[in-house]
Amino acid sequence: MKAKTPRTAAKVARADKKTAPETTVAKGSGVAVRAASVQLDKKPAKAREPAKEPEHVVMPSDAHSRVPMEVKDSVTRERVALSIPRLRAALLIAPKETPKEARKNLCGIHLRVVDASLHIVATDGAQMLLAYMSSEKGWPDFLRTGLTLSRDPLAEAMGFLAKISKGASDQVVMEYAPGSAAAWLCSMDNYARIQVPVRADQYPDYRAAMEGATSAVRGGEAQPLSLDTGIGREFVKASSAVAAVLQSNAVKVIAPIEERQGWIMSYDEVPALVHVIMQTKLAMPIDARTLPLLGSSNLKGSLAALRATATMKERAVKESENDAQAQKKHQAVLDSVRVRIKAVEQALASMVPQLEHKKGNGEAKPKKAKSKRAKASKDAPVDSATPAAAASLPKDVH
Repeated sequence: MKAKTPRTAAKVARADKKTAPETTVAKGSGVAVRAASVQLDKKPAKAREPAKEPEHVVMPSDAHSRVPMEVKDSVTRERVALSIPRLRAALLIAPKETPKEARKNLCGIHLRVVDASLHIVATDGAQMLLAYMSSEKGWPDFLRTGLTLSRDPLAEAMGFLAKISKGASDQVVMEYAPGSAAAWLCSMDNYARIQVPVRADQYPDYRAAMEGATSAVRGGEAQPLSLDTGIGREFVKASSAVAAVLQSNAVKVIAPIEERQGWIMSYDEVPALVHVIMQTKLAMPIDARTLPLLGSSNLKGSLAALRATATMKERAVKESENDAQAQKKHQAVLDSVRVRIKAVEQALASMVPQLEHKKGNGEAKPKKAKSKRAKASKDAPVDSATPAAAASLPKDVH
């Protein structure tokens, strides 16, 4: 019998793998090895899992149809168009509803009409995002008393609508009947409708908290060098995430001038939206070794401002003799400012030897050389043939 070549043996082995019946395999036989090889070499294709739909989703029966839906019931709902980027930014700030979260009333996005604007509010107690929206048609009356959409179902609904709409619109429609336990979130073409529960607990007074946290915009003579506060890195991360959602390339920051004030952030090219860090982080003063890096002229300007602040606070301490609490507050700020003044003065004093050393290394030498050259040119005989010499001659010589 003619021996099989290696190429022929490989062909027979492949044929055996394709034709080996998996149902008649005997355990422990050589066929079992071949059948196992078939399963390992050729894995069955996994079926693609459909997108997970949140609860209470109503969609047309035909998945390819984009015909608007008509929900037939006796409930009259009012429709409000909301900004998707602003809702997504608010979802980044509102806390998730977990067993560890004690303040359940914060686990939602609050909607309220104040004057002629709609406020979209989210807070976790340490930071707050407040966005404004305007409408030429006005707003429904139920929004004047406020409405809070539950955070987690709203996030799930927003994600699902984003998948089916594929960024076709930057707005979403909310339908709500006053007194109902849930609102409907709909795509702009009314192709899908998702039910979102409404929270029954009372939302905190965000306007009073915002007014107190944003008092830094009132101004003052204090400089950032007079502060012992900073922004926690978790808030910096949150601000970056908000800027990404809003597609903003820059974050503008207003620093507080007192410990209880907040850091105010606004985002470039995103009007009517403010992000406030209400929980400031205690930080160490700027190190004396770091201050010289800021430059002597900047330090001198800051020193002048700090001295003006100290004078103002000294006057405030004297004027608040009858109010012990106010006097204690002014005195604490005054003590802090005096510490900064001393640190800046020490930094400026340490920079003086450096400046003198730098000056002694040759900054004045070019000036002396220049004066010597000028003196040499003055003593040298004038050559009227050269343009430079002709230009230096008096008018009567020409």
